[in-house]
Amino acid sequence: MLDTRLLLILGLLLSTGLKAQVDSAYMYSFGGGRDDFGRDMELTQDNGFILVGSTSSFGAGNSDVYLVKTDSALKRTWSVALGHGHLEVGRAVEISPIGGGYVICGYTNSIGNGGYDAYVLGTDPSGKLLWERTMGGFDWDFAHDLKPTSDGGYLVVGKTYSFSDNGKADGYIFKIKANGDLEWEKNLGSGGDDEFNRIIPTRDGNFAICGARQDTSMDGNPQNFWLVKMDETGKILFDAHYSYPISRSGHGIIENQKGEFVMVGIEVDEKLGVNNEYVMVADSTGKFVRHIDVLFGEKTDEMYDIVEGSSLYFTMGHTNSHGNGEPKGIFGARTISIDFNMQLVYGPVVGEGWYDKKMYTVRIKDGRRYGIGDVGSFENQYRDMGVIEYRSDTNAWRYGLSETYRFQDTTLDRTVAVENHETQADGFQLYPNPVSDRLIIQAPSINGPMNFHILDIRGSILEEYEIDFQGEAALDVSRLSQGSYILVIDGHIPLRFQK
Repeated sequence: MLDTRLLLILGLLLSTGLKAQVDSAYMYSFGGGRDDFGRDMELTQDNGFILVGSTSSFGAGNSDVYLVKTDSALKRTWSVALGHGHLEVGRAVEISPIGGGYVICGYTNSIGNGGYDAYVLGTDPSGKLLWERTMGGFDWDFAHDLKPTSDGGYLVVGKTYSFSDNGKADGYIFKIKANGDLEWEKNLGSGGDDEFNRIIPTRDGNFAICGARQDTSMDGNPQNFWLVKMDETGKILFDAHYSYPISRSGHGIIENQKGEFVMVGIEVDEKLGVNNEYVMVADSTGKFVRHIDVLFGEKTDEMYDIVEGSSLYFTMGHTNSHGNGEPKGIFGARTISIDFNMQLVYGPVVGEGWYDKKMYTVRIKDGRRYGIGDVGSFENQYRDMGVIEYRSDTNAWRYGLSETYRFQDTTLDRTVAVENHETQADGFQLYPNPVSDRLIIQAPSINGPMNFHILDIRGSILEEYEIDFQGEAALDVSRLSQGSYILVIDGHIPLRFQK
């Protein structure tokens, strides 16, 4: 594992002429030689974190679910890639109350019924896969978030095209047991494009869900904030949406101490071609109370999550209206603080040159804030799963990125069962096997450009080849040590060989 520490001190001024107070923000990134993304994080019982997203650097296909465990200082403890031959994406993670493992939701197009299916999977405390399930029909279906229920199961929300009546998306809700088996599912919608993005437990033992619901009765059919409250049996307690001529989508939600629902998201100004951050408050019955239109920038500013601190709300998102990367169109991570009277306190930006930062989830631990998303790699043109830690809550408009840590996953803790892979499949055959220096791949009826990857038994990529395959090819494997290996052809055909 490569651990490179970069020290970046920024003293920056806002275009408003206000002097920017430089403060401390620390960044931690995880990944390999290709694109890796972060989407959710939770605190673990050992005072560390569990992170989830997707990886193209490791695993069996073009993208796998990427699960990373860290200690309290955000140093990687272990990581796994979970998936199949094509694409799997992790969107949310919860700690299982049964056995202390992890339950993840997202989507897949490797297995299941349709082009994309909602994907849920469970692991043990070390990340070993225990079960996986797909949900949905023969069209596209996605899972975006999940929360545990009182009986040990989980409510999962997202969107479905399979169960909609008109080819548009509906909000999708399904309940699974502790082992992932489906108990029930339902879809809600307006006849337009609708989706659920977040679910939270409420203080009265029920659940609140936020998302976006298209208003087909208005000119332009704008999407608007959508708030649904339900119990864990699926009974709808209220279904509220908030019509407005400009599209607004809800992405994050909390229930505050007053029992109100504070939602954050994105307002789309199609005339100006920009996105703005937006905050809305509804009372305990779903009735609109007030809102904040965060019109800070002239470009794209987006807000995805919110948490409640001891005296402030903290949001998480990203901006390319502000920050050091703005002239190049680069996004900076932004956390906005709002007091309990819904007045803005500050909106610091972490942005540095070409190092793009997009944040999607915010958590609080020991008085510090943590955001997870993806960041531009410091070593290549790809992206890494990234976590930003804010260590103080001063009224700073711009945080200086005072320290940056880089954690490179050069050895991924993922066990591949070599005995489960054949030496010939789908018309391809390997010889000699065992091999000494040259491995011959033969498939007389197959021609065209192909990608080949050699993996060790932990799933780490050792060699990559791009070959114009014409029925046969030879790979130089003289640099490999003695042992067992897997050759993956075009991301989905695994073949076993020995050296």
